[in-house]
Amino acid sequence: MQANANTRLLDAHGLATLLKVSRRTLETLIALNEAPPHFKLGRQRRWRQTDVERWIDARIQISGPVDS
Repeated sequence: MQANANTRLLDAHGLATLLKVSRRTLETLIALNEAPPHFKLGRQRRWRQTDVERWIDARIQISGPVDS
């Protein structure tokens, strides 16, 4: 796998901020295996922003007009 020189890495604080959730909510998502994929550098978790964007895109539900 080749790394893109422009790939931005997020830490837990950065990811929680991006997702607009608390760190506690992020930890819950990780524990439930519902967070974006991450990797570890030593003890620290890191997320590639491109992976996070794909994770978000996969969860977007397109809603159409509501029938009355």
